[in-house]
Amino acid sequence: MPYSHVTTERSVNSLSKRLIRNAAITATALMLAVFGVAHWTGADMLDRIAGAQDEALAHEVAERVAVLRSQLMQKVDVLSAAVAAHHETPGFGDSALDALLRHSFDSLTEFGRLWVVARPLEPGAMPPLAELEGKATILARDGAGMVRAATLDNSDYDLIRRAVETGRSQLGAAQASPSGPLPGRLSTVVVPVVVGREVAGVIGYDVRMMNWIRIGEQVEPTLQPAGVGLTILSRTGTYLFHRDRSLIGRPLSAGAGTDRPVAADEAEALRSGTTISHRRTSSSGAPYRRIGLPVPNLGGEYRHYVLLDTPLPPTALLDMRMAVFGLFCLAALTVFLLLLGRMVRRMVGVPLEQIHTGIQRLDRGLDEVTLPAALLERADQIGDIARVMEALRRSQGERRELREMVIRNARDVERMISAIDAALDMILVLDAEQTIIYANQAACAMVGARDPDDMLGHRLSALEDPNTTLRRAELRVTDALESDGFWEGLFENYRTVFGECVQAMEVRFTRRPNGDIVVIGRDVSARHAAAREKADLEHRLSQQDKMDAVGRLAGGIAHDFNNLLGALTGYADFLVCDLPAGSAQREYADRIRRVCGRAKDMVQQILAFSRSGEAVLVNTRPRQILNDVAILLRTSIPSTVALKVDVPDDLPEICANATQLVQVLVNLAINARDALPEETGSITVSAGVWNGEGDPAFGCGAGWGSYKALPPTGDQAHVMFEVADNGSGMNEEVIVKAFDPFYTTKEQGKGTGLGLAVVIGIVKAHGGGLVVCSRPHTGTVLRVFVPVGNCEMPAAEEAEPVDLLQLRARRRCRVLVVDDEGDMGDMVSVGLERVGHEVAVCDDPQDAIDAFEEDPDAFHLVITDQTMPGISGVALIRRLKAQRPDLPCILYTGYSRLVDQSTAAAAGADAFFLKPVQMSVLAEAVERLLDAAAEAAGETDPGCDGTSASTIF
Repeated sequence: MPYSHVTTERSVNSLSKRLIRNAAITATALMLAVFGVAHWTGADMLDRIAGAQDEALAHEVAERVAVLRSQLMQKVDVLSAAVAAHHETPGFGDSALDALLRHSFDSLTEFGRLWVVARPLEPGAMPPLAELEGKATILARDGAGMVRAATLDNSDYDLIRRAVETGRSQLGAAQASPSGPLPGRLSTVVVPVVVGREVAGVIGYDVRMMNWIRIGEQVEPTLQPAGVGLTILSRTGTYLFHRDRSLIGRPLSAGAGTDRPVAADEAEALRSGTTISHRRTSSSGAPYRRIGLPVPNLGGEYRHYVLLDTPLPPTALLDMRMAVFGLFCLAALTVFLLLLGRMVRRMVGVPLEQIHTGIQRLDRGLDEVTLPAALLERADQIGDIARVMEALRRSQGERRELREMVIRNARDVERMISAIDAALDMILVLDAEQTIIYANQAACAMVGARDPDDMLGHRLSALEDPNTTLRRAELRVTDALESDGFWEGLFENYRTVFGECVQAMEVRFTRRPNGDIVVIGRDVSARHAAAREKADLEHRLSQQDKMDAVGRLAGGIAHDFNNLLGALTGYADFLVCDLPAGSAQREYADRIRRVCGRAKDMVQQILAFSRSGEAVLVNTRPRQILNDVAILLRTSIPSTVALKVDVPDDLPEICANATQLVQVLVNLAINARDALPEETGSITVSAGVWNGEGDPAFGCGAGWGSYKALPPTGDQAHVMFEVADNGSGMNEEVIVKAFDPFYTTKEQGKGTGLGLAVVIGIVKAHGGGLVVCSRPHTGTVLRVFVPVGNCEMPAAEEAEPVDLLQLRARRRCRVLVVDDEGDMGDMVSVGLERVGHEVAVCDDPQDAIDAFEEDPDAFHLVITDQTMPGISGVALIRRLKAQRPDLPCILYTGYSRLVDQSTAAAAGADAFFLKPVQMSVLAEAVERLLDAAAEAAGETDPGCDGTSASTIF
């Protein structure tokens, strides 16, 4: 049946009617908004234009007032210039200045009084009024206009003082002249004459208000539009001109009762010099704009202000024009809505009614009706709807395609399941009761099941080891699924009932909207092990960095300490040589020398620990080391502690530094003492042989923690020194951190945290090992392993002190000693002078350079320190030898990581020593180098005898 034969049904509230109604409401609201904005914008634009015009008029009026006022002030400026010239040019006499003053006063009829003080005035040192009046030239007019004598009063004095202190013009309050009428009001002005920063004098005058009235009367008639009110104010807020002449000479508050009073905020703004511009309403309700601004400043005079009250034009004309515009818009809107209604009805209403009728008939099974061709051919959304409805009628073929599409989707799902089954990650699907409803092949392999059938239908907890299920409960996986819908984390040692164990597995639980739970697990055991290995390596690197930092600190301490030891050792040797043998004083000096020797060994230990110096390793018997330890510990361990030192006889020799190993064992014993409760308990120091096989932490017992701080080398025999105590012990965390520099568990001030760090540094330098076994509240055992073996270098014998008086110089030479450490330089000087040389000491290397450049042949030998301010010893030797290559030079240093025997020789040093150096050794080196220099020169006597070098400085 053709659609044209079907009657369409019209709705009372059709879409086209609602569309037109909403469009009408929207257009009306939009028109009203546009009308309001236009009205507001128009009024604002008019107000802005009027405001700009009024401000331009105010600036023009201010310029006019300034010009009229400047005509009066020109002669005052001439007087100021004359006073300045009088100050700068004494030849400008007082008579000329008085003549200029009288001439100016005769021409300035507006002034009632004029005076000049042509003398410099200083702030804070003002002369009294009587003295100031004697220095001033004062001219005044009486009531008849004749010149008369006048004086200065206290108000004049206050104005002069303020002008001198501030350097600015001052204005006094207006007051009536003796004559009494309004035009006779006077105001006093004081102008300082400033030359540079000095007040060269002051000029004061009384100006009549009539002057300002004449200025106002000249400007007021030119104001346009008519009705503009002009007010001129002084800086202090005094009326100088107003249409109400009774206000002239009064302060702003006097205008409170006028038709257009000045508000308090306006008065404050004018007094502060701020421009004002705003709308106001008079008492009669007429609007006007008030603009206030300062008059352009006149040279040497105080600032004035103008105030304009400009009437505003009425807004009725604008309102009428806006009303006409609104009526026009309303009429245009009505015509537009009528045309829009017809258009919407034709383009939208009728087609939608046709579609609506067709859908109803299709719903009743009447699918023989077809839509009009014109409707099906439309290219808009209505045409799309019509074509969809027509397609529904012919949808039988589409249903068949839909079934085929469902089949294809089923195949895609099957392929997706196959891909999931081939994934390497474990994928499980659990229902809401955590029963497994799907498992891929990777899940079977990971838990140890033969196939998915062994897992389907079982709860997840039934396939896990009880410890794994407990761990999952501790991680609150179920709570996270309930609150967040997912949980992800790492399971370590994930065990199943099938006997499988995954060392580390990343797992993610995700809850689906239907309540199912998807579990994805990945075996990351290899990555986890690599991460642990990396963390362990980073810890070792951090440990090494800490040790290097302590090493640098130890090197700096060794340098300064060796300087002190050098001087102390030298003076102790002098005392040993000078004091009679067998005397108590000789014994004290010998003790000082031995203590210095021990201190030297301690510095060498610090350098060995810090790798800043190489420890001297010689063949050493462990028995001797333990005997020295026993001697030192007798004075360090309290009698309340049971100390046992086991000294076996059959231990092999080791290649070691005995002093350093003694220090290691003593440090360990002291730490053991500090770990004993209330200094009671026992400490055992013993030694044995470990053949390099088995665990070096053997025999520690069950429950003891062990830590190989420095694992000993296997397959090699070691002498094992052991320090054991029954003190408080350590847990695993403290054991690991115990060897970190500056780490200590002792109270504040009772430990530095460097003891065990020094120990591990010394043991590492010996190529040995260090193992710790400890248990809290039980005790601690520390084992030091030193490899068994022989050294190429035998043990060094301690040299006996040599009497310097027996070392007599074969010739008297001049020696220059350069050392910034005064005690060390003085000690070397005394030692060489005792031998017979003449010595000059410089504690500043620059002084040595200056003396050498003045006379390069003044010295026969130079001894210099390496580390000095400004220039190093190596650089100093190069500089001296550049002028005199044959000059013998000796370099010594407390410590320098940049200089050793080879580098010193390469720099030109003929001998090199490390402090502290025995004075006899240094004196013998001086003799040897002087002999070599004489032999190289082919002389039997190099001519050392001569003028004393000490006279140079």
